[in-house]
Amino acid sequence: MKKLLYLCLAGLLIFASACKSYSDGPLISFKKPESRLVNIWVPEKVYDEQGNDISSQFEDISYLFNSDGTMEIRLLLAGVFQTQSSGTWSFINKKDQLVLNYSGSFITAVDTLTVLRLKSNSFWYKSQYGKEFHLLPEAR
Repeated sequence: MKKLLYLCLAGLLIFASACKSYSDGPLISFKKPESRLVNIWVPEKVYDEQGNDISSQFEDISYLFNSDGTMEIRLLLAGVFQTQSSGTWSFINKKDQLVLNYSGSFITAVDTLTVLRLKSNSFWYKSQYGKEFHLLPEAR
């Protein structure tokens, strides 16, 4: 009986470790990554390539991810977030990376983000330029 218990525990540990997609969590989630991403996100902390806190440079920005695969990047202008760029998003590489394809008045870009954490209440990623973003859902 003990052998069966140990075998079941070992199987559970292997299953749990295989379910972890992102380096900073969650360990396991029953919501698909697409569902967890759909939200309006604002930066809580942003770090440059050397680990310096540069959050103040990103206080006036928000990211809207819609369930239909569209997205918007918004800037705070006169106290109201206004869309500056819009485009699409999709996961690649077993959902470890997020591709943003967007354009706006002054930019057209394709960015590939490495997802570090994706929970319903936190989204962390590293940009292709080495900056690390820790986002929270926008307070409504």
